[in-house]
Amino acid sequence: MSSHVLLNDEEHEIEWPTEYHFTGENINFVTTLKTPFEIWASADQNRARVDYYGGVTKKYFNGEENSTYMPELSKNIC
Repeated sequence: MSSHVLLNDEEHEIEWPTEYHFTGENINFVTTLKTPFEIWASADQNRARVDYYGGVTKKYFNGEENSTYMPELSKNIC
């Protein structure tokens, strides 16, 4: 598995690997709020997961069922 995303010069399209993981921040330019996230994806398993705020909120995607699942937050989290 490569740690790089390659640009195909002939078609000018990004070629994503079949499995990948990366982290980043979504920045809202109006409010300047930063939302840290981490993503895992697998084309072979047709599934993906996104964690926000270090895993406080998790979002799961299941392509076979065409569904999205977000577990409820614990009531102990402030």
